[in-house]
Amino acid sequence: MALATVLLIVVCLPVYAAMTGLSLASDLSVPLTFITFGAVLVHLAIFFLKKRVHPVSQLLVSVLWVFTLFAVLISWVYREITLSPFSLMFAIRNLSDTYHSLVHVLGFSGLIVAMIACVVLIVLGIRAAQGAQRFLASKLSGVRLTGAARIANGAVFCIGMVLLISSVVRASVLLARDQYGRVRPKSAMPTDLAVTGKADVFILHIEGFNSKYFFPDDGETEKGFHPKVPLPGFKTILENGSGIFFPLFWSNSFPTYRAFETILCGTSGTPGAMVTSLPDWDPKARPCLPRILHEAGYKTEFLSSYYNLSFYDVGSFSRDLGFKNSAYNDQLMKPGDRKFSWGYDDCAFYERAFEHLEAKYRSPDPLFVYLEVSMHHAPFSEPKYPKAHPYPSPRDYGQAYANSVVEQDHCLKTFWERYSRFRRPNSHLFIVPDHSVALEKEFDIKDLFGVSLLYVPPAGRREVFPPGVRRGVSASQAQLVPTILELLNERPYKHSFAFSLRGKERSRGERECHYLSSPFDRLVVKRENETFGYLMNHHKIVRYVYRPDRSGRLRLLSETVENLVPLDRFYELYDCWE
Repeated sequence: MALATVLLIVVCLPVYAAMTGLSLASDLSVPLTFITFGAVLVHLAIFFLKKRVHPVSQLLVSVLWVFTLFAVLISWVYREITLSPFSLMFAIRNLSDTYHSLVHVLGFSGLIVAMIACVVLIVLGIRAAQGAQRFLASKLSGVRLTGAARIANGAVFCIGMVLLISSVVRASVLLARDQYGRVRPKSAMPTDLAVTGKADVFILHIEGFNSKYFFPDDGETEKGFHPKVPLPGFKTILENGSGIFFPLFWSNSFPTYRAFETILCGTSGTPGAMVTSLPDWDPKARPCLPRILHEAGYKTEFLSSYYNLSFYDVGSFSRDLGFKNSAYNDQLMKPGDRKFSWGYDDCAFYERAFEHLEAKYRSPDPLFVYLEVSMHHAPFSEPKYPKAHPYPSPRDYGQAYANSVVEQDHCLKTFWERYSRFRRPNSHLFIVPDHSVALEKEFDIKDLFGVSLLYVPPAGRREVFPPGVRRGVSASQAQLVPTILELLNERPYKHSFAFSLRGKERSRGERECHYLSSPFDRLVVKRENETFGYLMNHHKIVRYVYRPDRSGRLRLLSETVENLVPLDRFYELYDCWE
């Protein structure tokens, strides 16, 4: 039995990998399930032939069953929390990062308790599986079958196991190809990556901002702001910096680390694993903005308000993207600076970040600086600046969220003060949220993907970049790279929205189209006048339409276009960027 199981592992795993094109470590539960069914098949076949099996075989099958169940559970929990597939090999290669991430989520004592609980549950599970096998064997051993009955029962058993295993393999292949496999990620990255301009570029990456909550009428209120929730930080930058504000701007996915990839690499249309996590991604062959600018002579700097860049492997990820310098925690902050659950106080971080930049960069070399803050974070229950709260006693999640956003906005005044003192005349600033925060119970595109964008052009260039609110302009995070390159090189780029920054209309022949992905759930294509989605768990294409309910409130409804189709079919019908 043990030898048969080992042979199954040796033979079946390469076959499985060849069939799915999937790295076996990216979803450990699927190949483990396949192996377990094969082991059970061999185990039961030996039992029917010999009427007994060795205790070692019982133990081996029990261990396989329990570890399969644990692999399924761990993969599911990991995917629900991180919105990425679990990769065992990645975790092994980055043990330090894995440890720091677990400690952050569970705490050190929680990690110890979780490990002890896992060991106890595994032992109990193995004992229970052994007991179940012994019970089943005791019941079957007393059954006397004639030769014909034994053949008939054996045939039924074999057919049933073949059907069961084939269904597992079919589901595995479909899962691998549709959700984890070759999903053909889309990129707005231009082919010509030469940079001739030398203007500084700053990107301030702020935390979750729901455009639909703050601008329910798509910015039709004065200055595009919510009348009941003041955002003085945004208003200060918009007015004093002659800024340009997009009340509705699309985030192409979530959570935060996917925003890094979209903003800096121009990728979208990736409902499965991130593009930069795929085995065939080459950061030199497919460079992102930091590497492009570094090779053009820029000093590139990544500054984070979080405590440890090992969390979610952000540190090595930023280096892979091309940032040559990074600073965080005690490399930036000082003793006594306020800390919260998800990072340092934004106000203190802005002070320290610009102190760092002022001390380090005195040469005329152009700069690309990416600043990331994270004080404002779910569950929005930790007050930082309560005097700024529009809702002193929040009654629901939405009001608690609004209070947290206002706290983040409160510190933007500090950012603007320090940035204004530091910036050189020819500097471009983009303030962009990483993603929205869904506040509605039902799926809604603006609620899930709608954020905002604030752009501050170089000083004294109002005639080129007319300030104000850009309403009705559809643009997304994935278009930031071509837009920045167009601003630096002063020539048009495909997929750029620099035309809107200059106050002009979109060129004829260009169409608005965006990929918006809810990882491992759905992929949405948002066009000018129509929206389509692919539901990954149902393999179904739908059309989204807004229709009024009985109360007159518009609700987003879905109409089925095609059922049981692969993701490739959706790309074929609704491709944005051919």
